[in-house]
Amino acid sequence: MARNGGVARLGSGAVGDFTQDGNLEMVWRHRTAGTNVVWFLEGNEIADFTTLTPVEAGWNMVGAADFTQDGRLDILWRHGTAGANVIWEMEGLELRDGYVLPAASPEWTPVV
Repeated sequence: MARNGGVARLGSGAVGDFTQDGNLEMVWRHRTAGTNVVWFLEGNEIADFTTLTPVEAGWNMVGAADFTQDGRLDILWRHGTAGANVIWEMEGLELRDGYVLPAASPEWTPVV
């Protein structure tokens, strides 16, 4: 992925210290391809990047928080038209487990 190109096609994501190294990581989602990319930041510079498991179109990455209370950031996903909700339990940037939450009407928007 070009570090300065193609950003317009990227959608919602999450920012946090997933790797617990004192630096932020920024997670980007490609709106139509379903690709998920992580930028490793050092200050305001992109030091490196990697990809996460792709997720089919229609799912939106809402944000990151420690939903499982294990001291690590997890990712909340929401399907925009179906109202389905899933939490990815993360171990750093590795998907450890997934949890299906009850669906909610698409008129509702989670805030993380």
